[in-house]
Amino acid sequence: MFSLPRPRCRFPSGRLLGLILVATVIAAAWVLGTAASASAAPATSIRSGPSDRTRIALTFDDNFNTSRALAVMSALRRYDAKATMFLTGHGVTAYPEISRAVLAGGFEVGDHSMSHAILPRLSWGGLLYEIGGGTDRYRAQVGGTTAPLHRPPYGSVSSRVLEAAGAEGFRYVVLWDIDTNDWRGYSSSYLINHVLSRAHNGAIVLMHLTAPNTAAALPSIITGLRARGYELVTVSELMNIPPPIPRVSIGSPPAGTTIVSSSHLVQGSAQGGAPGAAIAKVEASLDDGATWKPAAILTGKGTYLTTWSYLVPFAPGSTPVKIKARATDTGGRVGVSYSVAATFKRDPAALPVYRTFFGRDRYETALLVSRAGHPVGASTVVLVKGDDYPDALAAAPLAAAYGGPVIITPSAGLTREVGEELARLGPDLVFFVGLAEGVRAGIETVVPDAEIRTVRGANRYDTAGLLAAELVAKIGPVDTVVLASGNSFPDALSVAPLAAAQGWPILLTPQAGPLPPVTATAFDTLGATSALVVGTYVKPPPSVTDVVAKVGIDRYHTSALIAAYAEGRGSSFAHVALATGQNYPDALVVGPHLTARQGVLLLTLPDGIPQPVLDLLDARAGALDTVDIVGGLGVIEARMWQRFRP
Repeated sequence: MFSLPRPRCRFPSGRLLGLILVATVIAAAWVLGTAASASAAPATSIRSGPSDRTRIALTFDDNFNTSRALAVMSALRRYDAKATMFLTGHGVTAYPEISRAVLAGGFEVGDHSMSHAILPRLSWGGLLYEIGGGTDRYRAQVGGTTAPLHRPPYGSVSSRVLEAAGAEGFRYVVLWDIDTNDWRGYSSSYLINHVLSRAHNGAIVLMHLTAPNTAAALPSIITGLRARGYELVTVSELMNIPPPIPRVSIGSPPAGTTIVSSSHLVQGSAQGGAPGAAIAKVEASLDDGATWKPAAILTGKGTYLTTWSYLVPFAPGSTPVKIKARATDTGGRVGVSYSVAATFKRDPAALPVYRTFFGRDRYETALLVSRAGHPVGASTVVLVKGDDYPDALAAAPLAAAYGGPVIITPSAGLTREVGEELARLGPDLVFFVGLAEGVRAGIETVVPDAEIRTVRGANRYDTAGLLAAELVAKIGPVDTVVLASGNSFPDALSVAPLAAAQGWPILLTPQAGPLPPVTATAFDTLGATSALVVGTYVKPPPSVTDVVAKVGIDRYHTSALIAAYAEGRGSSFAHVALATGQNYPDALVVGPHLTARQGVLLLTLPDGIPQPVLDLLDARAGALDTVDIVGGLGVIEARMWQRFRP
């Protein structure tokens, strides 16, 4: 019921006007409510899904305890388990960290009302206010996709609630048929037994993000259900609701911006159409919208939510440019393109930005690169040996696919500084590449909640194949593989930024051959038909029909050849990293670091620039926006790079 303050006017006409206004408002509300009710079909109430498939949906309510909610989602992500989260609007507003974690985890989001009210007691206007409040605020807060699913608080439902949910665009009112009552504080062993003993095809399991023992019970619940043959799905998947198309947006530059530079980095985000639907690629187009070129994936490659960048080149003079972007997810659905117009103006006098990453030793230098590239943390870290290079040569593409850094550590264990950086990054997943098991204890101490995934082969060639398998498991099939020398580090490091940007695995071979059996087997498993061969004359297997070779007269010439080739594949000299070619640790961490702008790595001598590299930099001097000196002046003398400053 609507009410208005009593009119202060004492004249009858004033009282009459007030009564007319009240009546008008009430009548309008009744008409609108009736029209809304009549214009949409009521939502369908469900307690379970179809029983013809071995599927179960895990669902979670109540987003108002950050630490417990994050622990639940961490367990779900660790076991790659899908789930549907029903959020309240007030919880979204009060606990934004939960919303961000839901979005980052790719979980499905349904509505749990605005304030957790008992819905059947409310008026029609009250129902329309409450229903949809959670999903509305979630979309407004983080821009995430939501599903047409509403869960009424306490499971309280009526025909009027179903009508209001339908009027608000919800297809299903989702109840449950396995209630864990975890909010009562039952032990994890009780919860595990309760779910596993009652599991059946099409079950909808009710749990709570706020319950004290749910996170501890989830690993056994998930593995137990899977051992019984159940697939964990979202409620939308359980009910066969078609997923929407992915979304892509451009975050910069704002429309109408005038950019004065030799080039401009455009950045944006892309989101899978359905929770958990991975972004396969993002492409950008200029003006005509017909020629699409791949953008660089910055974070979350192969996941539901990702960020991307595209370096826009342009000729001297004032050039109006209209930029478009589109995203494709792993289901082949193509996102709607958004566009932004900006005017770019080249300034020949603009100087590059020079940055030095110079630590006291190789480990501190690597940490400086990590901090620059991941100032707010990273969900994944690839940890490799800093005193022995072979196992780490192929690590860059995997790190880039997960949007994380490569960090080096001594074989004997973590240094204090490396441990502090791991704690700062706060990863959910650590790839443990080629390191002895004794190092694991140190990792578990500083990031106790992280999953540690070991990648360790019988030798460097086997390890590279295992890294390739992890990469493909993340991003899907690949069409191109890099083949590099495994008994000399420079060439594999030079190609790492290109491989990381393109999502190409790196396989290794002895420089003089023959191709190791494990490498040949990896080629067969990957099924790629193209190969980029660097620094070796060894040929890929006959099944690889398209082979490009970049082999220079020395490591510096090879790095220049690779950089020039990368430029033709979408890389740019707007971001260049220079690292010594005399040792491997500094260049080892550069591959993922350059992925953000699809930059190139060039190897150099500490006391001078080799002629092939010098010629290439001279030819691209006008394109340089950012030059990173990795290793600092203790490795690369100042007179080497001062040459490029007018």
